[in-house]
Amino acid sequence: MIVKNKEIVIERDDIFANDVLDREGLIDNLSKIISTTTDPFVLSIDADWGAGKTTFVRLLKAHLEKEYEIQSIYFSAWEEDYSKEPLISIVGKIDKHIGNNFSGNEDLKKLSK
Repeated sequence: MIVKNKEIVIERDDIFANDVLDREGLIDNLSKIISTTTDPFVLSIDADWGAGKTTFVRLLKAHLEKEYEIQSIYFSAWEEDYSKEPLISIVGKIDKHIGNNFSGNEDLKKLSK
């Protein structure tokens, strides 16, 4: 039986400090691929319920932002399942992220690259 644990705390200074499943190497390798890829691609993360997919994605997001200055948006389709129009939820997350992280034309130019 898999028991869902509490979310781990991801510290900005030491992202992997609380990662008991030792995913740093995998996340570092995946981050290198993401940061050097110029063509669009789709990444699928598939595992059983409770296996740590959400934590993996949160660690990957934090690592990309800290080490590569790559902005990313965490969107949980499961948490947003109440909406009849999923696109509205996704656009809302993007809008909120832009509003919280970018203020001037220079920031928006960086975002568009």
